[in-house]
Amino acid sequence: MIPAVLVGAVAYANEILTREGVTLCVPERNIFHPSGAGLPKFHGREPLLIFKFLAHEVAAVIPSYVSQREKAQLDLIGELDVLSDAQRERTLAINNYEDLWTGTGAFQNWQTTFNKDLGLFKASPQGEENPKNWVLLNVFPDASRPMPKSQFEFVVATCHATDVPMHDGVKRVGSCGRRIFFDRITIDYSLHAENSRHIFQIDALLKEKVMSWKSACQQ
Repeated sequence: MIPAVLVGAVAYANEILTREGVTLCVPERNIFHPSGAGLPKFHGREPLLIFKFLAHEVAAVIPSYVSQREKAQLDLIGELDVLSDAQRERTLAINNYEDLWTGTGAFQNWQTTFNKDLGLFKASPQGEENPKNWVLLNVFPDASRPMPKSQFEFVVATCHATDVPMHDGVKRVGSCGRRIFFDRITIDYSLHAENSRHIFQIDALLKEKVMSWKSACQQ
């Protein structure tokens, strides 16, 4: 029997998902079933779950959250997987931002400044007031100091912007990608650049949701 949860006066069935000894009972309303040519691959396989949250669900916890979509329906979408110990170790060892730390290679002409609104460092190409690419960091990259063993120890999010035609001209819209780990669970999600100041609140929200999905299987 599929467990159900009661929200208000409506009962939602849960879908039971299991991988690497971890079981989640996820409400159907939070499962995204994309159409098209297959799902993205994690570690050579499909993610355990593609989740979704409506804008109002996120805004209920983070009042100043900005909806990414005009109709404010499916707003926060991400991918969740459960890693084996070996997969987790290999993933955490990834470091594709050595050049950013040392200010060389592709990042030779980048600058890093502290953004008070975000409480994070922002690395972006020099001389670009409204860049198309930037990286958010929790520490200032300094070639004179040892580089962290994993990029996940200092890279908070990678961001890019695209120029979107509007009725009154072209608007540059930015989004950021974020990966978080807890236990053996990894979550990849994207967020509107305007919500960068809420990154750690969104992290906490997602972790709380996942823990509730684990607990739902024990009821």
